[in-house]
Amino acid sequence: MKNAGAAEFDVVHVNSEFFDQVSDHDPLVSRFTIAKPTVSIAPGITPNETGPVSGTFNLTRTGNLTKSLTVNYTLAGTATVNTDYTDSSSGTVTFAANSATATVTLPVTDDSAIDPNETIIAAITPSANYDIITGSGTGQLTIADNDSAGVTVLITMA
Repeated sequence: MKNAGAAEFDVVHVNSEFFDQVSDHDPLVSRFTIAKPTVSIAPGITPNETGPVSGTFNLTRTGNLTKSLTVNYTLAGTATVNTDYTDSSSGTVTFAANSATATVTLPVTDDSAIDPNETIIAAITPSANYDIITGSGTGQLTIADNDSAGVTVLITMA
C-alpha cells in the first residue's frame, strides 16, 4: 500500500500483524493487529407447544461493527428439526452492519404426541471470520410439551 503523502510506506502482513516500513530511512516502525470480532450465543424466549410459542437464541458480537457478519451454527438436542420445530435460517444468522445483536427464531410445532419436554441446543460453528467467546458458544432451550395422556375408564358389572 503506498501513501500519497510526504513519505511512502509499505504495509507488510506477517502472521496477522502488520509492519509499517518507511522508505525515507525514518527508523519509525508501527505495528498493529487486526482483531477478529467475537461472538456468543444465549437462550432467549423459552418455547412451548401451547400457542405455540417460538424459541429464540440471542447472539451478541463485539469488536468492529461497521460491516455485516454471518455466523454459522448447528442445532442438536432431543427435539427433532422439522418435527418439533423448524429452522428457516438453515444454520446461519447475519449481524447487520452497526448491529451488535442478532436473533435465531425457531418456530415450534404443536403436535399431538405425548412426549417429555425436549431440548434444542444451538452451537456456534468456528470460523476464520470470528472468534467464539470461551464458555459462550452454546445455548439450550427446552420445549414444554402440552399434551397429556388420556384416561380410559372401563366400567364392568359385577
